Amino acid sequence: MKNDNQLMNSIERTYERAQAENLGISRHFIRMAVINGTLPSIRAGSKRLINWTQFITFLNSPQPISKAEDQPGTVRPVPESPLQQSQQ
Repeated sequence: MKNDNQLMNSIERTYERAQAENLGISRHFIRMAVINGTLPSIRAGSKRLINWTQFITFLNSPQPISKAEDQPGTVRPVPESPLQQSQQ
C-alpha cells in the first residue's frame, strides 16, 4: 500500500490497511458495520470513506450483540395475519 498515513480511506483501503496491521478483520465485517451505521463513514460519490482513527476506536469499543432480525440483509419471518389464522 502506498500511503499508510492517509486518514480517510475507502472500505477496500481500510481492509488492506487492517490486513497489513494484522487486525484479522474481514472486508465484509467493515462493509456491514458501515451499512448498519455502527461504523461512521462519509459518502464521497459512490464510495464510503472511513476515518482510520474512528475505525480503531470502533474496534476497541465493545459492540452489543444484536439479533439476526435487526441485521440488514437477513431473512426474517413474516408474521401471520389474522386472515391466515382464521383459515386454519
